[in-house]
Amino acid sequence: MLGNAGVAQTILVTSHEGKTLPVVAAKDMRPYVEVDGKRVLSQGARFGVRPVKEFLPVFVKVRGLKVTTSSIEMADTGSRINNEFHFRANFESPFSLKDVFLVLEVTLEDNSNSLFLYEVGTLRANHPELVAVTARTGYPLGTGHFKFHVYCGGLEVLHSEIPFNVRESMLDHLIARRITGRPDGPPAVFFGPTPEYPKKLGKSKTPGEVKMRVHVRATGAVVDPTIVSATDESMGESALTAIRQWRFLPRIKDGRAIDSIAVVPIEFTPDADPPGER
Repeated sequence: MLGNAGVAQTILVTSHEGKTLPVVAAKDMRPYVEVDGKRVLSQGARFGVRPVKEFLPVFVKVRGLKVTTSSIEMADTGSRINNEFHFRANFESPFSLKDVFLVLEVTLEDNSNSLFLYEVGTLRANHPELVAVTARTGYPLGTGHFKFHVYCGGLEVLHSEIPFNVRESMLDHLIARRITGRPDGPPAVFFGPTPEYPKKLGKSKTPGEVKMRVHVRATGAVVDPTIVSATDESMGESALTAIRQWRFLPRIKDGRAIDSIAVVPIEFTPDADPPGER
């Protein structure tokens, strides 16, 4: 039985023309690297994951995750063939993401390790995408564990299967790195999903604004957001859902990050291009 293991931020690397290069995209389960500003199919047949200092500040929801294994036992010899690892889940991002790929890392009880690369492609903003992978191995899949990494353009992104406290710690780290040496000033939005335009207002094409009052901690985390005003109640609800997932660069006073209160205006424009393109 394979269990889900812990995670750490990584990049996927492979060999190309005698060099070890990051994988920036995948197509038909084949890795692409960047050479002289152009993406080319890697010559390497082997992969590896290497730790890096931080994630790309994007969050992907993983829903309905199901992982199973299967094989066929030969009646005459008792040996097993067609050993397969099955991964199935829906991925959803608040941003439109391009060049998304998935890496499955399977480690068995004898510490043997295998990596499987799968092309996801483009994730449209707020649109669930089914990701179904069948990875065939040449060996039986017994007791062990697996973990998976989601990459965008070669950079690993945060996802909902990473334990909450681990994600929060990683986000704290992202913020801390970015405020080092930052001059005194008010809090500023670092990252977070753009609120969805309410579906019930789709035909009316009504523009609007919501003002949110938020307590921004010294870590940049949002606490107790409240609606100050809203053109429409549904806009307020949408803004409230989104801002709970935001992170700020905190207020800096005397060179130190401190808690603060901020009022954040959020515009709703139905005819605008999809926000958050990356």
